[in-house]
Amino acid sequence: MATLVGYSIPAQFNKRWDHTYVQSDDRYTWECFGSDAGGSTLCSGIGDSSFADCLSHPRFFTFGGRRTVPGITKYAGITYGTTGVCHQAANRILYPGGVIVAAANGYGWSMCLYDTYGTEGVPWPQLNQCAKTHVSTGTSASQGGPTVAQKSGQSAQLASKVHDIYASTTRPQDADLGFARQELRALFDVRLGEDYDRHKFNEVADLQLSLRKHKRELAAQLESRQLNQEQFTDELRRALTETALQCEAVLGSRDFVQLFGIEAKHAADLLNPPVR
Repeated sequence: MATLVGYSIPAQFNKRWDHTYVQSDDRYTWECFGSDAGGSTLCSGIGDSSFADCLSHPRFFTFGGRRTVPGITKYAGITYGTTGVCHQAANRILYPGGVIVAAANGYGWSMCLYDTYGTEGVPWPQLNQCAKTHVSTGTSASQGGPTVAQKSGQSAQLASKVHDIYASTTRPQDADLGFARQELRALFDVRLGEDYDRHKFNEVADLQLSLRKHKRELAAQLESRQLNQEQFTDELRRALTETALQCEAVLGSRDFVQLFGIEAKHAADLLNPPVR
């Protein structure tokens, strides 16, 4: 067992956002699409670092150009901008430690679009594959989420609520969108309070649903080559800006920032590459 630590660094293209990466105390480092040194500690937990390293694959990106595949940007099975960003990649790697990078600036907004572990599936394919060879960790793939976080505060509360969502024996018919609403509810409960206006939650949840469905349509067009990567990113950035402003109109600017960790006017910068 090792200590797995999630770190944050202000992103190069907009320092209001945080890039996240992971290290272990037995010398593993996982860059998660960007820099893998410096910054601040977000979270830590005890887990099997070889399990974490297994979860960091497949990856077709290494910071600094040491090992890349042209045209492909993937880490921990996350396709950048399509199924997640560095936050989701870090959460996958931190899974054996039972913690998530929820304290990163902008995390709430990336969670709104991509969930905790990305939108590839629940659980994601690599989790089951890696768990088969790491059964000694005590974290089974069937749990579908982290153990209770080791650190106190909102991040631990959110990690615990996410664990409860994924550990449930009841799966939404449409897992991608069904879990998205449940995770959004958890985010509201932790950051704005369990007694927060339910009407406002429902309005934001409806906006999230529309955004997620639109992202699916764009991803399908990207896969079928009706859109190239630049067109996909441009269209999704427009959708992010529009949805963020609509959510801000519902919540007010203060509650929007408290919930999502970023100002609405910077919402589209979620898709900026975090490479430093």
